[in-house]
This record gives sequence, structure tokens and C-alpha cells, in this order.
Amino acid sequence: MLDNIKTINIGRGLGALNFGNTREQVLALLGEPSEREKYKLSEDEDETEAWHYDDLELSLSFDEDNNWRLSSIAMSSDDYTFDGTALIGK
Repeated sequence: MLDNIKTINIGRGLGALNFGNTREQVLALLGEPSEREKYKLSEDEDETEAWHYDDLELSLSFDEDNNWRLSSIAMSSDDYTFDGTALIGK
């Protein structure tokens, strides 16, 4: 686990990982993801690109309508904390 991305910051992101980061900024911080996938929820929707970091139990989404900037963060490990408390599993 990277120490610089353990803390959940409401409205800002996850440690050094901030909403609005470009894909290039995320690559510089976390490296290549385990998997990348592009999808649309419907034909009328803009595209979303999801990056999955299996070893970090972390998924990130970048939306076309947001200029491919980080717009969503999902995590499943109790290593991530908010105000010092692990929320996963509660």
C-alpha cells in the first residue's frame, strides 16, 4: 500500500490522489493499472475509462465529459481510512 494515498479526504480525493487529476498525473503517482476498460452506460452517454489497481484494491474513473480527469474513486481495502478509522467492513 502506498502511504501517500491512504487517507480519504472528503470532496478532495484520496491522499495525494485528487479529483480532477489528469490520467498522466495518476500514472506518475500510481504507475500502470492492472486493467483499463472503456464503457458507455448508454449510446447517448459520453465514454468513461476505468482503471483498476488490483494490488491496491482501488478503481478510478475518468470521464470524457470531464476532459478525462479523475472523477470517481472506489476502494475495497480497510487500509484506506477516514479520520484515522477504516470504513470498509463497517
